[in-house]
Amino acid sequence: MDTNLIMQLVAIVLGSNALFEFIKWIADRRGKNSPERQALLALCSERCETLLHKWIRADAEDRSVAKWAAIKRLYDAYRALGGNGEIEELYKIACEIKPTEK
Repeated sequence: MDTNLIMQLVAIVLGSNALFEFIKWIADRRGKNSPERQALLALCSERCETLLHKWIRADAEDRSVAKWAAIKRLYDAYRALGGNGEIEELYKIACEIKPTEK
C-alpha cells in the first residue's frame, strides 16, 4: 500500500474524531443552557426545597427510609443538573436527621 494513502487515512480518522468531539462539546454547552434544562432544574429545586423542609419539620414517625430515599434520588438528580446553593445547605441539615425504620 502506498505510504501517502496510509497517512491520509490516518489523518482522516484522527480528524473526524476531533471534529466529532468538537461538535459534541458544542452540543453539550448548548444543552447546559437550554430552556428545558433550566426548567427542569427549577422544578427540581422547588421540589427539593419543599421535601427537605417537610423532612426537617416532620415528626419521627413521618421520616421513613422510603421517603428519605426519594428525597436523596431527587437531590442527586438536582446536583447532576448543576444545582447548588440553598438546597445544598438544607440537604446537609436533613442528612443529620436519620429516618425511622418501619
